[in-house]
Amino acid sequence: MAKLIAIVFHLLMVLHYGYSIKVYLLDLKPPEFMKKVNDIFGGPFKFLTFWDMLVQFLYFVVAFSNDLFGSSVLDRKRQSLLQKFRDFSFATVVFFLGSMVSIVFWLLFNLNRDLIFPELFDAWFPSWLNHAIHTMPCDWRRGGVGSRAALVSLEESWLRDGGRCVFPLPRLGQLHRIPHGLLGIPYPGNVTDGRSRPFHRRL
Repeated sequence: MAKLIAIVFHLLMVLHYGYSIKVYLLDLKPPEFMKKVNDIFGGPFKFLTFWDMLVQFLYFVVAFSNDLFGSSVLDRKRQSLLQKFRDFSFATVVFFLGSMVSIVFWLLFNLNRDLIFPELFDAWFPSWLNHAIHTMPCDWRRGGVGSRAALVSLEESWLRDGGRCVFPLPRLGQLHRIPHGLLGIPYPGNVTDGRSRPFHRRL
């Protein structure tokens, strides 16, 4: 029974992330200023959230394949290659990346949503897709949210004025004193110049 539940769950997650990626790439109808942003270096691959969607999708494909053709045992000598890859990828990339994306996005959203997801996005970006990208990847069952937030803050992402980052970094009161590793993930795409105005107002 437990194996059947795992198979159904992993299949549903494969379908969920596969459909979400399809909608994100093909079905959204953003306004012109967002099309300009997407055309800048890397397209959707400039966003860590999109990388996370791909990672989550591939992880659940492996997990589903392991349910059918692999193993789920504790004895390392009896573990299949699929199980070893599933467990290794979860421990090294999937868990941390999914948690980091969720924590950083909702931290910024609650500080000032204009910094990362302005209200005008609501007209063309479905709320279910927003949660599929920014909420579901975080595995809250594992706990340790505080420790992961601390790890994110220690990332070498402390950007000074003139740095480049996908997300605009604020200069609002004491907010600029917070380590930028806690607020955004730097990427070498010249989308913003690190100033306080949301990027959609400068295009």
